[in-house]
Amino acid sequence: MFIHERRLEQSAVAREATLLTERQEKVAISKELAEAQGRIEGLLKEINSANRKTDQLQDTIERFVVFVARKSRTCPVFASVCKHPAALEFLTAKDCSCTLIIFLTLNCIISVVSGHA
Repeated sequence: MFIHERRLEQSAVAREATLLTERQEKVAISKELAEAQGRIEGLLKEINSANRKTDQLQDTIERFVVFVARKSRTCPVFASVCKHPAALEFLTAKDCSCTLIIFLTLNCIISVVSGHA
């Protein structure tokens, strides 16, 4: 009987040791999971921010395209500069009042969108 009790006791001690190890592993895994979830939340925030910026840029470009289309219909100087950028050097200061700004802005937007900036 003594041997049987001793084996049961050893078995119980081994199970307790295994249980303790499993609990420690669970705590470590839970901590890693919480850290990973935090990193994922941070990345999601970055993605959402980038999406908002992309949407804002798209809206700005769309508004600018509408503006350019309207301006080129009402301002022949602007329309000719858009078609022939080299004509820019022949404009007078009066012609350049907003045409130059619009043209340069358009070139900047095109450079950014095409990845040449």
